[in-house]
Amino acid sequence: MKKIIIIGGFILLGLGVHEFISYVYGYHLFSKSVASLFQNATSDQNEEENRKKENSMEEIFLIEPKTTYDLEKIFENFNRDAVPRIYIASFPEDFEEKGTPDLFIKTLLPLILKENEKILKERQKLLRLVFKIRQGKILTQEEQKFFDYLITKYDIFEKGIFNQTKQLLLRVDRISPALAITQALEETNGGRDLTSIFGVYKWDDEGNFSYALYPNLEKAVSDYVHHLNTTIPYYVFWELRALNRTKRQPMKARVFMEGLSSYRYGDRFYVQKLIDVFNQYELINLDNAQLEKEGEINEKDG
Repeated sequence: MKKIIIIGGFILLGLGVHEFISYVYGYHLFSKSVASLFQNATSDQNEEENRKKENSMEEIFLIEPKTTYDLEKIFENFNRDAVPRIYIASFPEDFEEKGTPDLFIKTLLPLILKENEKILKERQKLLRLVFKIRQGKILTQEEQKFFDYLITKYDIFEKGIFNQTKQLLLRVDRISPALAITQALEETNGGRDLTSIFGVYKWDDEGNFSYALYPNLEKAVSDYVHHLNTTIPYYVFWELRALNRTKRQPMKARVFMEGLSSYRYGDRFYVQKLIDVFNQYELINLDNAQLEKEGEINEKDG
């Protein structure tokens, strides 16, 4: 489970719990049972060690600037070709009054790119499993656990492993940074209304909905990306993204927007509004932005 450290705040730590149960039926089965127990224990221990290594790599330090001036100082040497790995916990209280669209973009972009790194890591692991499945090979226990984890995480309800892999390949993919920033600018009126960064709604048990609330920006970005990658009405968006990947073309936010006509319920002009924001803030090159120290994640994908 990922650990989030907020500078000047709290440390949240999730620990996995493993229970080992063995049944020994008679003397003749004793040695086999013990051997099986040690084998499973070793496998679980290795899996736990791998998870710890991945968690340490994904550890995010969230900085909490008190004022917009502090936030400006943090990003004064911002470079889109090597976006600094600086992650902000939340916008300062005076941001709606003193912030700018440019500073709004600089604050969100590192978080969006970091989320894309995580998804790319999942996709590359998925591609290895898909290759193995298409060869008719059986997945190992650890591989099957990861496959089942993706099935649950990305809300796959299709039956049959080939239908499931097709759906996973559509959904487990990066979000265009320019698209995410465009939607955030549209939802917040250029960063002047921070009620909901991405306009994501949540429903209660009675069917009522309201804006989703998050403890920090990292959670808001993560949930937005997951929302885009798991909500069935965005199927056209998934198809456009997949077609773009098949053609081995760079991400194109302007093309992907056409698949989000249902993002804002009842607003049939939503896509045009996104196009207007995209053009107004000249975001066409934002999809080329990359986090500094590139090489932690290999961008090559099948």
